[in-house]
Amino acid sequence: MFCESCFLPTCRDCAFTDHRGHDMWPVAESAGKHREKLQKALMKTETQMADLEVTLHGVEEAGGVLRQRAKELRGEVETFIEGYVNALREHKAQLIRDIEEEVEQREQVLKLRGARIQQQLQDLHIAKDFTRDLVGQGPDFHLLNAQGLALSRMKELIQGTPREVELEDPSAIQFSPGEVAGLCQGYRMFGALQGKGVDPARCEAQGEGLRSVLIGQVKSFLLCCKDTCGVPVHLGGLQPSVTIMYKDSARSISPSIEENQDGTYLISYRAPVPGELSVSVYVRGRHIQGSPFKVKVTERSYRHSGIYHCCTFCSSGGQKDARCGCGGTMPGGYLGCGHGHMGHPGHFHWSCCGAAMEKSDCLGVCALAPRGLLRSVVL
Repeated sequence: MFCESCFLPTCRDCAFTDHRGHDMWPVAESAGKHREKLQKALMKTETQMADLEVTLHGVEEAGGVLRQRAKELRGEVETFIEGYVNALREHKAQLIRDIEEEVEQREQVLKLRGARIQQQLQDLHIAKDFTRDLVGQGPDFHLLNAQGLALSRMKELIQGTPREVELEDPSAIQFSPGEVAGLCQGYRMFGALQGKGVDPARCEAQGEGLRSVLIGQVKSFLLCCKDTCGVPVHLGGLQPSVTIMYKDSARSISPSIEENQDGTYLISYRAPVPGELSVSVYVRGRHIQGSPFKVKVTERSYRHSGIYHCCTFCSSGGQKDARCGCGGTMPGGYLGCGHGHMGHPGHFHWSCCGAAMEKSDCLGVCALAPRGLLRSVVL
């Protein structure tokens, strides 16, 4: 017998004494019943083991995927950092090149300035020695014949020498680590060179005040400062100097200089008498591009003899023999200007002289007439 209550096998005698009232089964029946329970438990265990094996396989696969992802991430990080380091090295090399180019440019400016000053000094020595010999040892007849040449030469040398030469401060070149320097190989870079010098040879001046002037009229022109690469400098404080003198006399005009705080300067002046002016514009003690400028001062105003039109083709109704003072022509035998064709100024202008402003003085037919002899042809 088997006691289900005590889970112990027992004999017949003990079943009536110690296990009285217990759930007693024959061993074979009890074993069969427990065998079924164990088989059911085994079936559940096998199912659970299969599920665990699937889960374990998933965990192992997840570990493999994780390791593969880590490998890919390490590759991405290495690629990024290596590219970033290469970009930083290239940016560093570019900054060093910028410094070397700036220093080389300034050294060339200093050498050129020194050579010019040395040449001016040599010319002054020669003129001084010649004048001193002429005054001290020259006969009266020779002195009278050469005094005009000596005075004009001395005057030319004195006027051509700038009174003050502004030397560029090297401390103005600074490195700004926090400034955004754009992209290099697709990476954003920081750190830029500041204070690159203004190149007087690339500075430009434009305006009516450099072309023709009437007596008593206030004329002006705009000075645009640029760096060594020809890029406009949007900073002020350069303090350019302007000298305006009559060519045939020692008379000078004092201009007014207005700073626009953006790298441009408006220079205005008024001419009191007719003549030819020499307008010298200096930046950092050197002539700018085109300086000195020659400006003619006239006594009276010239009225326009033509019409203020957009082009000759429109104003003449398409006449081929109609000409324009701007000098523009059109293909097909048209002697006048037309929109978008060669010589057209791109805006309204006077047909007599090509002046752009409607309320202006006539520049004269002869000013631009020679260009009217050219024709545009279709090749």
